[in-house]
Amino acid sequence: TPAPSATPATSAAAGPPTFEAFVATVRQRRPSLAATLVQVRPLSFAPGQVTLGAETAFDVAKLEELETREDIEQLLSEFFGTPSAMKVVRSKDPEGPRTITESEQAKRAERRSEVRQAALQHPAVKAVAGTLGGEVTKVRVQDDG
Repeated sequence: TPAPSATPATSAAAGPPTFEAFVATVRQRRPSLAATLVQVRPLSFAPGQVTLGAETAFDVAKLEELETREDIEQLLSEFFGTPSAMKVVRSKDPEGPRTITESEQAKRAERRSEVRQAALQHPAVKAVAGTLGGEVTKVRVQDDG
């Protein structure tokens, strides 16, 4: 196993390293592992010790597999520039940190809502609705992803 790099993968100017940045790094090297990581909650994410919360026993078991654990801890050590361990716990706390998947879904929903409101408030849409004496009942938003 190669030793962790002396320099973290993130720069101090960019702010503290994030779980999202770590998963993006993992996605480049181990896409199947990244697919699991987007489903877990980063309960703590700091150099030296990372705690991930998984909702399902399947995800806990997957992350606890020896090879997977070793791979993640190696990737964490390279990412932080210091040896880092991972702890996995079962967690369904809706008040805790979101999974990456949940964050992405929330961003898409917020974007759809903003686009819908912008469309409904557009002067041309209001003019047509006023001229025809109708109202807009449905707005279809095309996702850009």
